[in-house]
Parts: sequence; C-alpha cells; structure tokens
Amino acid sequence: MKINFAVQASHLNSAIDAVQDIVPRPVGKDKSQGFFFAIRNGSEGFLYSTDAHHCARASMPIFDTEGEGVFAYPHESIGAFKYFSGPISFEASREGDSFAVRYDPGNQAGGTRPSFDPKWFSSFDRELNEAQEVGRFPSAVLREALNLSKIFHGENNPRAADQHATIQMFDKDYECEDPKNKGHMYKPYEKGDGVLYASNGTQAFFFECDAFKGKSFAIKAEHLGLLLGFLGRIQGPVIVKSAGEKTTYVTNEDGSRVFGWQQTTKLHLKHSYYGLNSDKFIFSVPKDDMLDALGYMREELGKGHDKVKLIWNPDGGQKGTIQFEAAEGNAKGMHSMLVAVTPDPSTPEPGRKLETFVNLNQLQSLFKDVKGGDVKLRVYITDPTEKRPKGGALLRTIDEFNLDTEGEVVVAGTLPAGAVKCTVTRFMPSYE
Repeated sequence: MKINFAVQASHLNSAIDAVQDIVPRPVGKDKSQGFFFAIRNGSEGFLYSTDAHHCARASMPIFDTEGEGVFAYPHESIGAFKYFSGPISFEASREGDSFAVRYDPGNQAGGTRPSFDPKWFSSFDRELNEAQEVGRFPSAVLREALNLSKIFHGENNPRAADQHATIQMFDKDYECEDPKNKGHMYKPYEKGDGVLYASNGTQAFFFECDAFKGKSFAIKAEHLGLLLGFLGRIQGPVIVKSAGEKTTYVTNEDGSRVFGWQQTTKLHLKHSYYGLNSDKFIFSVPKDDMLDALGYMREELGKGHDKVKLIWNPDGGQKGTIQFEAAEGNAKGMHSMLVAVTPDPSTPEPGRKLETFVNLNQLQSLFKDVKGGDVKLRVYITDPTEKRPKGGALLRTIDEFNLDTEGEVVVAGTLPAGAVKCTVTRFMPSYE
C-alpha cells in the first residue's frame, strides 16, 4: 500500500496550526501519538487530531496524487515542516506490519520516519455532516464575549454547583420541563435572549448583543481555552453545530477548519437579572483611576487578604469621591487614594453616604476589562436578614461599546457594516 501526494508547505503548516493545540491521544500497545492524514478525491487532504474529549480537522489542497487512504504522522515531529516554504512531496507506505512516511521538501532535506497502524483512527466526519446547525456568529464577537467571560465561571471553585462550570448563551425559545411543575414545559431564558452568561456562584457576567439573539450555545469551561485558540485563527463567521447530546462542533464558513468537544455541560437553571430601577447609587467612574486605587490596596493588603471597605463621600450631591480602607491584615486602617466620581442624574439619593465591605479581587474584576474610559458603577442596598443582620449591597458595572467584525471597539456614530452594540454587566455582592 502506498499513498503519494504533494502539498505546498504554507498550506500544510496552516493545517497543522489549526489542529496542533489538541495533543493526540495515545493509541495501541506502544501508546503512539500521531496526527492523521486522510487523502481523498485526488485534490484534497485532511489533517486530524483527537484526544479523549476534543477533535479538530483542517483541509488543504494537494496535487500529484496517487492512491488514497489514511496514514499517521508522529506527533513529536510535526513541527519540522515549518522550516520549509515550497512544495513537499509525501509517500506513505506499508510493508506487512511496518508503516513509514517519506517526505521530500527539496534541497536534499527530508527522509523517512517510522509510522504506526492507522486502524486506531476514527473520523468524525459522518457525525459532523449529520449535526444540526444551531447558530451562526461573527467569530471575533463570539471570541471577545467568551474571552471576557473566562474569569467569572466556577470551574475551579469547589463550592460552585455543576452548572457554574458552564458558559451559556440564552435563547428565549429554549424549552424544558418546569422543575416546580412536573409535566409542564416552560422557557427559563425568555427574558435573557441574546445574553452570554457565566457565573461562579458569587459573581456573574452578562454579555448581551443582537448577534446572539435566538441562538443556543453552551460550553464547559474546561474546553474554553481550546475554543478561544480556534476562534483566534478564524476570520468571518463561524457556524455552531450540535450532534445531539454528544458533541458540539464549530466550523468556519467553508468547513475547512473544524473544532469539536464532548458536550457534558449542565445548563444554568434560569436567567435572572434585577431591574435597573432598584439601584440606589449610580456613579460614572474613571476606569484607570479606580484600577490604580484597587491595585494599590492589593499591594498593601498582601497575599491572603482581600477585605476592604468601599467609602462613598458625597460633595453636595453633584460630585464626590470613592475611597478604600483596608479591613484586615497588617495594612488594616490604611487608605487608598481618592477616586473622583460623578453621581448619575438618576441616582435616587446622591447626597447619601455609602460604606460597605467588598472583596478586593472581585471588585477589580468588575473594572479590569472595561472597554471605555468611564463605566457605570451601580449599587443596590439589600435589607438586613437573619444571615446578614447588617444588610449588604449588590454591585455591578455596566459597560456599553460597539464591536466591528474584527472584534475591535468602534466609536458611536455611523457604524461600519456588521458592527454590533454590546452591553456587558459584571456583578458581585458585598463581602460575605
């Protein structure tokens, strides 16, 4: 058995780049690891990589083809091809139980490498072809939303519920059985249409835009890094396909790049977002000044401490300052610099003083990735309860911006074609 073909090095390396984030799973008695090539129809080659939970495929044009089939190439050696720029000819052969791949990139380089039996390879092409399309997205906008969400999920929080490891896009038409009314269907995300949501059980993240409306999407946090890497190599729209409860696939528009993962997510129970008219304090805050004050307190508190008091000092109700006071450790009692903020005209009681304890790390996450120079900080005061006799507060920032098809922020006004308005809410409670 022999398979002969040639491929331009640039096309081969592009395909390798698309799949190599997935380290191939060991197969056979020798625990061999390899990428698999499939040569079909004389003019198209496919490169595959699979591990226990993920799969990837990239296609590339080939020429001078004789024969077709599948062969394996050793994982540890795949990086050698990046040093070539012209055509590379390949010959995959089998003699008895021995497999080998010879390649010739010209200039007297190349040679023959031992390979292994490709019987361990199983293509996911049929399942991919039968999968149902569930959404089409601007790749850069989806990538940005997922990237901003990654510090809010609960994958590494042992106290978080299973669904907190899921980043999920809400679709108003999604139906499931009402857990409070067995046998009846209801729509738990009806008021959250177009929202990408993540939560670690304490903090929450909401990314809303029209490009997400009417579409369902969910991914477990453990797969997020690989998906972000895939989306970073894609231009234009991406298509999400679902193979039932087994696998979710994301492809570029022509299907030449594919990434898939096992669907083991547990969905969030519902969409919940309390109304803006509940907030008692609304401030316009300069992001950089706030991050400087929080960064200073982070250095002074040191490791193992995160409790600070947020103090709002009004100045006649028109303007004022926010300051932080260390509430624990050797830095207890130390103060940050003052941050000049402006109460929003809709603030119910702008002259009222506010003091509440907050987790410094959580508060930093509310400002860290804000797109604009200023952001709205909104505070809702909670009533005393048996568990919290002093009451508390709920804090959120609301960041509004426009993204173009490249994922770049564009100023308001006449937006370029394909640009979308995005609203991001980052939420946290006061210190527990």
